Amino acid sequence: MQKIVCRELFTGEEVIEDAFIVFDDHIIDFGKGEGEAYACDATKADFVMPGFVDSHTHAVFAGSRERELEMKLEGRRYMDILKAGYGINRTVKDTTEADDDEILQESIARIERAIEHGTTTMEVKCGYGVTMDQELRLLGLIDELKQRLSDRIDIVPTFLAHIKPYEGYTEELMGEMERIKGRAEFFDVFMDAFGYDDTEKLLERAKKLGLKLKLHADEFSDCGGIALAANAGCVSVDHLIKSSLDSFKALRSEGSPVPCLLPATSFSSFEPYAKGAEIAAMGVPVALATDINPNCWCENMGFVADLACYCMRMKPIDVLKGITINGARALALKDRGYISKGAIADLIITEAKNHIDFFSRFGAKKVKSVIKRGREVF
Repeated sequence: MQKIVCRELFTGEEVIEDAFIVFDDHIIDFGKGEGEAYACDATKADFVMPGFVDSHTHAVFAGSRERELEMKLEGRRYMDILKAGYGINRTVKDTTEADDDEILQESIARIERAIEHGTTTMEVKCGYGVTMDQELRLLGLIDELKQRLSDRIDIVPTFLAHIKPYEGYTEELMGEMERIKGRAEFFDVFMDAFGYDDTEKLLERAKKLGLKLKLHADEFSDCGGIALAANAGCVSVDHLIKSSLDSFKALRSEGSPVPCLLPATSFSSFEPYAKGAEIAAMGVPVALATDINPNCWCENMGFVADLACYCMRMKPIDVLKGITINGARALALKDRGYISKGAIADLIITEAKNHIDFFSRFGAKKVKSVIKRGREVF
């Protein structure tokens, strides 16, 4: 049994001042005061919160695309870069040509850095293989990462239909989707690439196979992603840069898809930000995630929090919910992302004096210690 006494404790829903938390691998108790009923030495801290839940990443890939930065600085847009031989197609080539050990070592390094920044649960997608054999290979590598890093982070595997390389690909993919069963928890589609009709077909097929659903939508145009995600029963709907504000009203009811916003993607792509402050003000639970990929090489959920606050104008309390409890909701996880009796003891002791100071230190190291299931892992 361990105890932390702190100036502020964020529970996932509220901030408690002058608080304590007692835990082993799960949370035993918490509240105001010093927890005098628990006779054990206490660690003193300032601001403590749940571990970050990063609900949208492409953390398994090989290679890099740093040359694209100069293209973006010259004003070239996403499709221009893709046509020049870079973009997703470049990563598909690099990943397909790399051997398993190379991909594993690069991915382990990325995920370990994410852990040091406070991430205790991470969703990881395939999607850089295109052919079913290559995508299943990547899912196998995600499973290998899940096993190797299980004492430091929980990994949630997702199959992503990422690009549509030729006509007839959707039907081909649907014919092979049975092979995904037991290999991934979620099925995701990049709707901007597949279009409304093909996306709907793929989601319906995945649902029949018993997979939980996620959706990339409305990144480059308002293609009706929120309505489709709601109708299909998606757990989350992600990106949403171009979604109309009115469409978010459909996400206010319990059981609706959780909107997951990715401000680091906007930052790295020189694109507008999703309307985070306005969406949260509507009473919609907003999740925030890194979108780790070669175009958005962000392993730091603390930086995502800064961008959400400073660039999307979200209130600190809404951002904190976005990187913890709402991130867990975007993965249909009910045992983490918040502090309550019986929840998994995934915790962060921060470098901040309080929850506002957490944001005042933008770009700075935010995490002093990371606790995974009651054990310090950083």
